Amino acid sequence: MQSDAEKTLQRPHNNGPVPNGLNVKEQYAKMQFAHFSVQICTGNNCVQLKNNDVVVVVQNLVVEEHGETLIVYKRFRNKTDLFVYPLPSSHLDIFLLSGLKDELLFTQATNVLRKFVLLPCKEDFAGMPLLHFSMFAVVKFPNEEDSLAVISEAWCTKEGCYWPPYKSHERIKRAVMLHEKPNSDTWEIHPFDLLKTKGGFAEIILTQSPSVNLVSVGSSVTLNSRSSSSSLTV
Repeated sequence: MQSDAEKTLQRPHNNGPVPNGLNVKEQYAKMQFAHFSVQICTGNNCVQLKNNDVVVVVQNLVVEEHGETLIVYKRFRNKTDLFVYPLPSSHLDIFLLSGLKDELLFTQATNVLRKFVLLPCKEDFAGMPLLHFSMFAVVKFPNEEDSLAVISEAWCTKEGCYWPPYKSHERIKRAVMLHEKPNSDTWEIHPFDLLKTKGGFAEIILTQSPSVNLVSVGSSVTLNSRSSSSSLTV
């Protein structure tokens, strides 16, 4: 009898890759989970695992000789904070990822926690949970030079962007993480530009550290490093 995982497997193939020593009887290019799908093509093949919050790139979806469904993956060598203000990005499971290893590993499909999005960031990648695209926003305040903020999407209104009156970094961080509801009596409203990405991604969470100037260009986002003349449009 097929397991629930096996019933979600789609698009069979025989192209590999398969780790040495792993005997498989079936290979697939797509797997449908409860709230997302994972494929072996670039752009849809990054997930976060339950063990140690490892972020990996899926290379294959297989059923091994005893009928267990596995994901074959590669993992990143380095995982650091993408930004540190108003809170370390790792608190939101947002990372700067680099050094994808060549080694093929595998684990049970049930160890997949959630889908991740990878966005190019120079020679590295910005990685974040897919769900963050509808929870947070990156805004730029035009009245203040080089001012970017990661905020709750609920703080953005037609009238402007709400900003909390708190002086403590930790208190602001808490307000962001908990999606604190703005108090119109005490929170200030500021003009703002909501940064978006092309391709219809919702209100976005693509951010950088203060050493990077993030500007909106049409419907895309361009990353311009102050220490370098290079730029990247994603």
